[in-house]
Amino acid sequence: HALIQALGVQIPDQPPTLTLGTTRGQEHLADDVLDRAGITKDQPFALLNPGGNNPAKRWPVERFAAIAHQRPDWDLLMIGDGVLRDYLRLRVPTDLRHRVLWAGFIPEQRVVSCLYRACHIMVLPSDYEPWALVVNEAVAAGLAMVTSDVVGAAHELVDQAVNGERFPRSDRAALRQSLLHATDPTLLNDLRQGSTRVLARWRADADPVTGLKRAMASFPRDGHPKTPKQPDVAST
Repeated sequence: HALIQALGVQIPDQPPTLTLGTTRGQEHLADDVLDRAGITKDQPFALLNPGGNNPAKRWPVERFAAIAHQRPDWDLLMIGDGVLRDYLRLRVPTDLRHRVLWAGFIPEQRVVSCLYRACHIMVLPSDYEPWALVVNEAVAAGLAMVTSDVVGAAHELVDQAVNGERFPRSDRAALRQSLLHATDPTLLNDLRQGSTRVLARWRADADPVTGLKRAMASFPRDGHPKTPKQPDVAST
């Protein structure tokens, strides 16, 4: 602890928490986004797919189209913009275009946080994603999760059958099944509540401040690491 304090780093007694606090003005901005996207306050469900329009995003559009008639209450909200936007729009069947809603790029993160709370599921079908902070944010907002198995954060924050689904990367059939499972009205509330439990467990087990405290505790004041005590052979 003395070494860390000498570097000017303060170790809090309580670990920091991920919050999605927003102001009333930001909530109004989010309402405006929802209005422009065509989502009403009493709409029961929406899917959220954050980030820029990357090639993997064709999958939520196509897989949503594949389950849309089985889930008539669901819409897909696309957040982000990019060179693929027009291409992705064309991938949506004509009879479903009113159910795929395009919010565009939203520069203010706290407005995006408001949109999290207006949705029920986050879909992240990445081909490559070392971590993905959006997973932390969505779990903190109480969303059910559907992600590919290459998303680093998903291995910590998406627990199969507890708060969502992880499907094999590039497996479109598996993504479709994951969407059907996560949007099952008999399971959805349990999955969303599961995100609260998963996040609490992750905070307890993976808190970096607690880990740093434990690591520093292994070094005595003379700067030499403690040697683990060897078992007494005679006593065993």
